[in-house]
Amino acid sequence: DGGNIRQTSQTIGGVTTLTQCGLAYVTLYLDRVWGLQKPIPQKRFFVYFIAILGLGLFRTYAWAERLAMIELLVPIGLLFFCYRGQTSHPIIRLIRVAGPILGVAALIFFFGVMEFFRSWSAHYSDVEDSFWGFVMKRFLAYYYTALNNGSGLLLTAKWPTFEMGYVLSWLYRFPGLIGPIFRIAFDLRGSGLNFLGRYADPEFTNMSGIYTVYYDLGVPGGLAYACVWGCLAGAAYASIRARRGMLRLLYPLLFLSILETMRILYLAEPRAFPAVLTVVVGHTLFRARVAAPGKQHQMRRARRHETVDGHRWFRPRFGRFFGR
Repeated sequence: DGGNIRQTSQTIGGVTTLTQCGLAYVTLYLDRVWGLQKPIPQKRFFVYFIAILGLGLFRTYAWAERLAMIELLVPIGLLFFCYRGQTSHPIIRLIRVAGPILGVAALIFFFGVMEFFRSWSAHYSDVEDSFWGFVMKRFLAYYYTALNNGSGLLLTAKWPTFEMGYVLSWLYRFPGLIGPIFRIAFDLRGSGLNFLGRYADPEFTNMSGIYTVYYDLGVPGGLAYACVWGCLAGAAYASIRARRGMLRLLYPLLFLSILETMRILYLAEPRAFPAVLTVVVGHTLFRARVAAPGKQHQMRRARRHETVDGHRWFRPRFGRFFGR
């Protein structure tokens, strides 16, 4: 079963983390094809896209990493409705209207399928009466135990610590020497891990992304963090509506972070950093440059530029990644 495969499968520090770049590739690819409406002639890039989905499904099964597939499916659905969802097809209109309800139902169904291979068939099929009853109890348990863990941490520990152990979790857990150096330099005590070890259920050790911000920054700092987070999400949504700017490429990540807030502080997780970095690098290398109004731009090397909905697409030598 999936649990046994996970125990016998080993990850490779740094290399395994790079699999998170798949989220960035999916975003960049669909933004190019759906957002800029510029199909890529080479079929191999579509093959890469399908391969990334296949590897995400493998990670979901082999390491019981449900979030790996959600990180790919949510951007696909989100970008489809942002870029292609204005169609009058009745099914699309229904999904657009009842999206939140259908999304929760789809999440529970997906969770149930994954849980069947992960824990039901190996541990709970003999002790539980109803599979879907078990799924609902376990699904809700992930969220309310995370909230309980977060509130319990604030009740049992001195805060704020200003150690940024949660807000900068990706930095403290950075591979190589960087992570250990920061842990030593800032004297990270890991109070949250101590709390989980003493009080938490071994199966439910998520720490809510709501309370951990207050644990690190205090109430004023936590409110400021939430304000910046919300402003970024709003700006990203405006950017994706306008189909310009780097923030449109970060919108799927920000949307995921909102969905996962009750369970984890997603943006601070090490899994989010490679995706953010790849999106920033991809936008820097292959961004669309907007022509200033009323000016005629001379293109000495016209073969390295393309016009897409009034935008000028700069294509350097390594632009073959997205171009012809």
